[in-house]
Amino acid sequence: MAAIIALVVLLGLFTVVLNRRKAQGSSALSGILGVCILLASIVAIVSTVLTGH
Repeated sequence: MAAIIALVVLLGLFTVVLNRRKAQGSSALSGILGVCILLASIVAIVSTVLTGH
């Protein structure tokens, strides 16, 4: 459950950063958040599969 909450929070932050990036140019923060979202997604999938079995 914690992985899902973290994923939702990261996606919200990513959306905010992308909207600001369009106005200001590229940002390293969006790349870092992208990697964090990828890792949180993997954790959420693994925990869902383990819970189901």
